[in-house]
Amino acid sequence: MLRMPIRFFNVVLLVAALALAVGAGYWVRSASSGSQQQIARINGQPLYESDLPAEVIGEIRGLRLEEYRLKYRAIRETALRRLLDDESKRRNLSVEDLIKAETDAKVADPSDAELKAYYDAQKERLGKSLDEVTGVIRETLRKPKVDAARQQYFLGLLEKADLQILVDAPRVEVAADPARRRGNPYAPVQIIEFSDYQCPYCRRAQPVLAAVLAKYGDKVSHSFRDFPLRDIHPRAQEAAEAARCAGDQGKFWEFHTLLYDNFGQLARENLTAHAQSLQLDAAAFAGCLDSNKYTDAVEADLQLGLRSGVSSTPNFFINGIPVVGAQPQSAFEQVIDAELAKRRP
Repeated sequence: MLRMPIRFFNVVLLVAALALAVGAGYWVRSASSGSQQQIARINGQPLYESDLPAEVIGEIRGLRLEEYRLKYRAIRETALRRLLDDESKRRNLSVEDLIKAETDAKVADPSDAELKAYYDAQKERLGKSLDEVTGVIRETLRKPKVDAARQQYFLGLLEKADLQILVDAPRVEVAADPARRRGNPYAPVQIIEFSDYQCPYCRRAQPVLAAVLAKYGDKVSHSFRDFPLRDIHPRAQEAAEAARCAGDQGKFWEFHTLLYDNFGQLARENLTAHAQSLQLDAAAFAGCLDSNKYTDAVEADLQLGLRSGVSSTPNFFINGIPVVGAQPQSAFEQVIDAELAKRRP
């Protein structure tokens, strides 16, 4: 069996595998969390995994997720190698020649104008005449297009194949907070978000999330939970409490939106100004914050996140499927579409 000689093969497969693992892989089958598994006995009394510290439970779930990702990626890499071998034998070509014929040969060379524009922008760094570096520039401009063409070809082979991934995908049961849920509470797809109001990546995720909710309507609901990274975001805790205080007056989501729309304005005077703009009862809002009414509730969210494997923000669970970071809309759609497809008769 001829092994792939293409130097970026693993990189392309990694990108493709991670992109698709967000959707196609995680929903293959739901694995039990194991939280009620008895792992020890102390003087005859059972000790369950759920009795362990939250940080430890989160690390264990993170390791299970990483194990799944490694298996998933390895399965796809192995499957692709076999598909390439089969196709190369069918066409009586080497694997390398097959890939070049299907991708490299179909990528047009850059025009003279593109070569000249690149040279003019990099002239001082290159330190040579255009004629001397034309070949290097041509390959530099072609490489991203060749890489993209190869990735599309590899993905196309995998999508056409009858590839059934039978390893169990980890899910985490994370309850929604009814007081901070929007959308149909009985929606078939439930999105639970752990976020921090001082986190720039959380802010970046908000328009994407809004677009997802608008697209799917009653098929999706969204619940917010606090995960303030207090060591690096000292104002996130009070902002989280302020949003809950606004919720006492029926304005949680409005306040939540203001916090992200006015990102970075989290001083006490800013929180008060946000409350005034929403015409909240100023005395009740200030009393709620001063009393630390929601300090323990925010901490409870944080501990829930840790037990669920959250270590950074934003972190989403779509029907228990982790989607970590400020991902593009397509990452959410892949998971949601797969979940909805499973409910069709």
